[in-house]
Amino acid sequence: MTEYRKQRYNDIEVSWLPELDGGGRHFGQDFIPVVSRLFGKAGRVFEFCSGPGFIGFSLLAHGLCEHLTLADVNPRAVDAVMATIRSNGLEDVVTVHLSDGLDSVPIRAPWDLVVGNPPHFPFPVGHVVGDSEPVLLSEDLDWRLHERFFLQIRPYLAPDASILLQESGEGSSPATFRDQIEAGGLIPMPSFRYVSDPDVGDRADSPRSTYYLWARNGISGLNFDTPTRVDLAVPLEQTVTVPAGAPVALHLTNRSTESMVVQLCEADGKPIFWLPVSPLPPRSRRLLPDVVLPPGTYRLVDISEARAEQNRTLASIHAGLTPPFQHG
Repeated sequence: MTEYRKQRYNDIEVSWLPELDGGGRHFGQDFIPVVSRLFGKAGRVFEFCSGPGFIGFSLLAHGLCEHLTLADVNPRAVDAVMATIRSNGLEDVVTVHLSDGLDSVPIRAPWDLVVGNPPHFPFPVGHVVGDSEPVLLSEDLDWRLHERFFLQIRPYLAPDASILLQESGEGSSPATFRDQIEAGGLIPMPSFRYVSDPDVGDRADSPRSTYYLWARNGISGLNFDTPTRVDLAVPLEQTVTVPAGAPVALHLTNRSTESMVVQLCEADGKPIFWLPVSPLPPRSRRLLPDVVLPPGTYRLVDISEARAEQNRTLASIHAGLTPPFQHG
């Protein structure tokens, strides 16, 4: 029978082993004031890469969640969590899964808050923490675990859920994960640091490089990007590709010797803009209003009176799902 050490948080005693502690017993406890002040009490909390569950069980013990789900890839960590559940009679409020990331975690009641202290380094670092299991505690090679997490997490989340992960500035910066967060349909929130009182017990040696990576569940179609400017000299023979679902500003140059009235239309000729467009004289330039185009094909047409019946196509625009665009 495994002889566990015990860590008490109010009425909950957490079972743990030294080789399973990746920092949750130290700087991981900063989640308590941070969650309390940012979110208050959450209904359902998930701890990612939980280890023995220092963070999640402490949140539960401090009254900051009603139900706790934990997951870890290490069977020894899951065994420790099970020991904590049994010894504290928490079977009705705590669930644990042996899982590589989220691969074996079923989608059930949505989580309101996700917390975690995942591995901090994308390269081999050796024995940074723990005695015999440093790879699981510290190394996420090429950020593959983070990438899978952000791609898989959204179906588990409540509509207004937040994800709050402790990361290390020695291995990453918030910009490291921005593309992963957005690829998962999540909204990157401002990262921040929390400096705990250095005189609080065994947290005096907490690393000062730790920061919080914050993301929120996104609303489908919500976009915070600044417009991508696309310069077009019309008439144009080839098709221009722009990113779909992101703001685009078309900057037009009339390279002909005739005045034209340029309108952006859907493929069937339905205008995109509500207001009338003023004439664009020869050799002049105009920035059209910003637009967000769903995937599809669009046309820039000349609707001037001289060509009203023809609606001459000046350029074709394809809104694609690939962000980089090319134009002539």
